[in-house]
Amino acid sequence: MEAELELADKNLAVVKEIYTDEVVKEVSIRGTKEQVLKRVLNIIDPFFTKCDEESMIRVSADLPETGYGHIPWGNYADFCPVNLVKGWLL
Repeated sequence: MEAELELADKNLAVVKEIYTDEVVKEVSIRGTKEQVLKRVLNIIDPFFTKCDEESMIRVSADLPETGYGHIPWGNYADFCPVNLVKGWLL
C-alpha cells in the first residue's frame, strides 16, 4: 500500500508540474458518493448551487444611508452570468 501511495504522490507531482496548481485540484474521497460528488461539483461547475458564508452575506442594512446604493447580484457585479453567456450565444 505504501508503494502505491508513493507512486500516486510522484504521479501527482508530475501532473501538477505540467498543468500547474491552478488547474489540478485535490478532492477528498472520504464520505458517501453524494458528498464526494458535491465536492467535485463545487470545484468544477461554476453554476452549481453554493451557499454563501454568513460573513459574506450582505443585506439592506449594509447599504449607505445617504446617496444611491445597491447590493450586487453576485461575484461578477450587476449581471447574471447565465444571461451573459446566453447573450453571447445569440
